Amino acid sequence: DIVMDTLKIKKSVLVGIIAAAILPAFYLALSLALTRSWPHALERFGAMKWWVIIFALGVGLQFGLMKYHRLQCGHSSVWSAIFGGGSGTVGMLACCVHHLADFAIVGASAGVVTIGLKYQNQLLWFSFLANLFGIAYLVWRILKPPQPVPAIEL
Repeated sequence: DIVMDTLKIKKSVLVGIIAAAILPAFYLALSLALTRSWPHALERFGAMKWWVIIFALGVGLQFGLMKYHRLQCGHSSVWSAIFGGGSGTVGMLACCVHHLADFAIVGASAGVVTIGLKYQNQLLWFSFLANLFGIAYLVWRILKPPQPVPAIEL
């Protein structure tokens, strides 16, 4: 039914837009909470803006695709949630790792932050590729013919 498909698409697009808007707002709020300085938070946001925009678009697309897939088949894949949430989380942690240095007073945590800072660019690229993989997986799940969900016997 065309009306139902249009409604599914509209709902999915709305979910994607909301998710894409929340991610930069969360990054800015986290930066502000950790630094307690609007100028510094805006400076950090400006320095990482392209990564934040890329992750916001990717996470928004993944959330929209997950919503569409759930509406299409009545359930969502655990793997799609793992890829969607995991890649966005790693990306945001990589963006924010420099803020953790302010709080890393214990030796072991300082070492983890130092490693994170050293490999921040690689973590960002890994997150980007994981995000692309998650999008490709979701597109494949949507285009794949629906499989019947086996009944669970109790």
